[in-house]
Amino acid sequence: MSRVRATRATERMREMLAENGPCSELTSSRVPLPLNPAVLLEGLLPQECTCFRSAQLPIKLVFKTSPHQIDWQGPAPLAGSADTAAAAAAVPDEGSNTGSSLAGSGAAADGA
Repeated sequence: MSRVRATRATERMREMLAENGPCSELTSSRVPLPLNPAVLLEGLLPQECTCFRSAQLPIKLVFKTSPHQIDWQGPAPLAGSADTAAAAAAVPDEGSNTGSSLAGSGAAADGA
């Protein structure tokens, strides 16, 4: 009985994640992996996601990952060119502990 229920749940989940399904944006969303933020997740692989046979039907989600690690000390991976990062680092620190002090430490790492 639970095998049939898990199979149906898996099929339904894959339909929802399909290209024209209601949750299709999850197949292309880009987010850092919570347990290792240096790894960038680039979307779900719907055909590899499954539901386990259990009373609560836990799910296994399979993600595509970026071949490149995220460097959180440097410029943002989607920020654009190196000129953008240099301009952000050039902002003078006005005594606050936000933004410019972090950008300054990133520029120092690039110059080292």
